[in-house]
Amino acid sequence: MYVEVGNFYYFLYFAIAILITTGLILYLKNKDDKVKRKVILFLLFSAFALHFIKLLFYPYNTMFPEIIRKSSFENVCAVSTLVFPFIFLSKSKILKDYMIVAGIFSGFIAYIYPTEAIFDTFDSVYFGMKGAFSFDVIRFYYAHLVIFLAPFLMGYFKLHEFKFKRLIFLPIMIMLMLTTIYLNEVILLNLGWIDPNGFGDVNIRNSSFVFGVSEHYKNAASIFDVFVFDFLKTNPFNGNQQYWPVIWMIVPIFVYSPILALISNIPFFIQNNVSKLRHK
Repeated sequence: MYVEVGNFYYFLYFAIAILITTGLILYLKNKDDKVKRKVILFLLFSAFALHFIKLLFYPYNTMFPEIIRKSSFENVCAVSTLVFPFIFLSKSKILKDYMIVAGIFSGFIAYIYPTEAIFDTFDSVYFGMKGAFSFDVIRFYYAHLVIFLAPFLMGYFKLHEFKFKRLIFLPIMIMLMLTTIYLNEVILLNLGWIDPNGFGDVNIRNSSFVFGVSEHYKNAASIFDVFVFDFLKTNPFNGNQQYWPVIWMIVPIFVYSPILALISNIPFFIQNNVSKLRHK
């Protein structure tokens, strides 16, 4: 029993996510904002705790101490899991704008293409297919449901509203997030917790494209690559083809941030329009 794109278990996890989302909306519908905030905060901190508790379970518990890297800021969703609870508690509208866009979009994409559930690798090394109900697959789906669900509920219940007048800050926040991932890799390298031979390799530890476009996503990532200057794909010291870490994404991020913001807020646009029609 494995999760594969389009099979029964793939859609089963989708159905479970829809049921949980719908159930929470119905439960919170007539609750006051204080209760809504407490529920969202519980979801966020449960995912935060799971990000570290997972180290106690197989296969994580067979690779100490270097496997601690799996609880670090190693990719976009890991950053979200670690910072969203504190963004939610903050009063920053800019940070919460980022939370809504990054959370809803990346959480949804993780369900569309659940890499960690369908790939036969673990931490970039061949591991074999994971069972549909194995710990790591269930963990993956729960963690990414929370990444999506917390900002979705935040927007649905108007605990925060994304404003396009603050859009200029979104690409800056995304670049800061990617820079955090890069610096995390540098720290892990210096701690000896990642293979120095694989550092910067686009096909190994590069799930967030910090080091460039991997071969696996070459075709899909062409929509980003078209906006990248050639010199940003060339090592200035030896002339080899090599993306400049993080910097190569500056133009694509500024180009696509408005689109990401628009897509992530579509549910709330629909909600607002339906509400206006009802009150006419």
